[in-house]
Order: sequence, then C-alpha cells, then structure tokens
Amino acid sequence: MREVRCFADLKALVAAWDGKEAPTGAWQAARANLRLAAQGMVTDMASRAAATAASKAAAQIEAARLRLVDELGRLLICFEPDTDDLNGKFHRLASEQTPTAHRLQSVFGRLGGYPDWEGHHITDLREFRGNLGPSQVKTRLTGRELDAALADPRWGS
Repeated sequence: MREVRCFADLKALVAAWDGKEAPTGAWQAARANLRLAAQGMVTDMASRAAATAASKAAAQIEAARLRLVDELGRLLICFEPDTDDLNGKFHRLASEQTPTAHRLQSVFGRLGGYPDWEGHHITDLREFRGNLGPSQVKTRLTGRELDAALADPRWGS
C-alpha cells in the first residue's frame, strides 16, 4: 500500500503496474486501515475544532467582562466623592435601595466579585470623567451603559 500524493506519483505507479489485481485480503486490509486512519483524522479535527471554539468563546466572555469593568468604572467615577477606593464606592452604592444598587448587584454577580483597579485604570477613568460635561455625567449616572454591558450578547447567557 502506497500513498499517492500527486498526479505524477499516480502516473509512475500506473506505468510500473504489471496488470494484476491486488489480492482480495490485501485490498480489504488496506480499506480497513484507511478507514481507521480517516476516523482518527476526523476525531483529531473535531477535537481541534472544539478546542478552538472553546477558546473563542472564552475570549468573547473576557471581552464582555472587560467592557463591563470599564463601564462600571465609568459609572463609579461619576459618583461623588472622588476616591481611589472604587470598590468601597461600589459596595456602598450596591448596598442602597436604588435602581443603581440593583444594577451594581447584578454586576457584582456577573463579575464574581470586585474588580482589581490598577492605578493607571483609575487615572484613565478620571481623565474620562474630566472630559464629560455636566449633562453627560448625569446621563452616565442613569446606568444605561452599564445595562448595555450586562446585556452584551458575548456573555452567552
């Protein structure tokens, strides 16, 4: 049994063929071996496809998580007082009996806890806040952007 990789290989085999048929047992053994090899290749390809799909799904969820953290930070930075302890502000606002508190509780559940706020992220959030006008801050405080991040279809649920 030989693998034919190109037309030139096939031409060479035909030219060297003596015209006799292959023995029945050899033909059936070759078919069985090729079937097993093909099944193994299909299994490997299916496994790689599943791993790729899982990796892409995880990347989509991570992108949705990052969006939610950004929107959370933008909302929190718009609430007074200005502080580096965004998680303290998060906890305080989530403990109230307001629609914002219910949103923040949903965010906490979706994130599975408090996010880590690195210094450069807080600096970026303050810069974002500094570029907003009073009406834009008021609009941010409605939480619509946070709702959109919670409803992001990349969460997959």
